[in-house]
Amino acid sequence: MSNSIMSMRKMRSLLEQIKSHWLLMSSREVDILKEYALKGRFLIIAYAVTVYSAACMFIFSTYIPPFLDIIKPLNESRPMKRAYSSNYFLDEEKYFFFLLFHENLVEFSNMTTIICVDIMYVKFVEQTCGIFSVLRYRLENIIKNSDTARSCSKRDEEITNEISLCIAYHRNAITYVETIESIYGVALFIQILMCMALLSTTGYVTAIKLETFEEFVQVLPFALGQILHAFYNILPGQKLIDSSEEIGHSVYGLEWYRMPIKAQKLLLLIMLRSHRPCKIRAFGGSFALSMETFSASMKTSFSYFTVLLSMRN
Repeated sequence: MSNSIMSMRKMRSLLEQIKSHWLLMSSREVDILKEYALKGRFLIIAYAVTVYSAACMFIFSTYIPPFLDIIKPLNESRPMKRAYSSNYFLDEEKYFFFLLFHENLVEFSNMTTIICVDIMYVKFVEQTCGIFSVLRYRLENIIKNSDTARSCSKRDEEITNEISLCIAYHRNAITYVETIESIYGVALFIQILMCMALLSTTGYVTAIKLETFEEFVQVLPFALGQILHAFYNILPGQKLIDSSEEIGHSVYGLEWYRMPIKAQKLLLLIMLRSHRPCKIRAFGGSFALSMETFSASMKTSFSYFTVLLSMRN
């Protein structure tokens, strides 16, 4: 949240660029952007539903004792516990359900804040993937659009100008990615490290203290939420890598032999740059957000978990 506040101007600039993209493109290019917008919408809705479901499971653990007292009563009421320890300087037994309601409300407020911050990051990356797809569309239709030219010189001039525009469009997309990285690079670095540390600690606590079903229901959504959060932050980075690499594939498939020499030389610039896919690097390039990073972080978390467990033994 604090990162978004500090980067408000950059985020406003990205939103203005998104607006200009939708206004200045052809109808077919707008359809491409809509396709990626729908993909981002689906990812956002799935993430929000999963996060709220995990939060409900976590909160539900506090209602298990009174629920069991109803369906399977004992000689005495089961002890009631809140989801996490907090001090309100009040009589906890007398105001138990009031305090529990407040904690649940805070829990959902925190989850809503996390979702709102994360979906902006996903929206920016999906827009960038749409821009790369529009660029591929323009490259793949250069020859087709220039075949209507009346003279050979006019055709060569149109092809050269179109490729020049594609180079400028590609450069703007790269600048867009760099702006996203400058906004979220440090925050993503901290979040992924925290997820690794919390996942290792959660596994250790689960192994030594998991004794009842109530504790299992409370710990499980917490651990799954950490894995989901790390995956959700890394997945857009992988999608960005794939989208930027596909530009090179589109260039390879062009009928470059039908282009003038000047246009062929310009194509080399896009081809060479596409060999270095755009990546969102965390904290000054310490690591790039990709599925390889996600796999490595999960392996590291479980390695620390086994180390902690062996030290206890």
